[in-house]
Amino acid sequence: RAGSADLRDLIDVLPFGLSEVPPKRHAAALKGVVPGIGPGDFVCTWFGGIWDWMDPSALVRGAGQAAARDGRVKLYFTTYRRPSGEVPEMARKTRDLADRLGFTGRSVFFGETPVPFDRRADVLLDSDVGVLAQAPNLETQLSARTRMLDYLWTDCPVVLTDGDEWADAAKATGFGVVLADNRPEAWRDAVLDLAGDPADPV
Repeated sequence: RAGSADLRDLIDVLPFGLSEVPPKRHAAALKGVVPGIGPGDFVCTWFGGIWDWMDPSALVRGAGQAAARDGRVKLYFTTYRRPSGEVPEMARKTRDLADRLGFTGRSVFFGETPVPFDRRADVLLDSDVGVLAQAPNLETQLSARTRMLDYLWTDCPVVLTDGDEWADAAKATGFGVVLADNRPEAWRDAVLDLAGDPADPV
């Protein structure tokens, strides 16, 4: 049928990128708020869902190993359930693993439902590191991780696994640490390195 030559009557383009509005803290969200996470803790935040095409099992083990050496280290998953209340299979497996290892409520923590959009800055500004562990698959190579934009928006350092354009960008620009292998020891060492010596003044 007749229409615009560029098909804008059928297709439109939405903006995608960093917000031009700087992040602003309205209230504490994690440190001193979530039971078990203290004001002086070093919080690694998994922002967003624990989807079935991701693989945070090594991250959970690595965070637990890091916490055994430095009790300030805490791993916080912001979202366990979908907005509908459904629990993705990978989220269930991740929580079961943390439970089985005795990490839940000690070094690994789970928020239940998605963070409201207007509160995401509070969570990320209360975080010391943003983390992302991806499985090596086609989805990883083709995906556009909006959580990475939020990490960058709040100037939150990032640790992520290799295998997509975000990892390539992190290696090229240095905004994050890229793990060549998704192994617990790699996560442990990266987190401890970023956390620094707890005896050193901040």
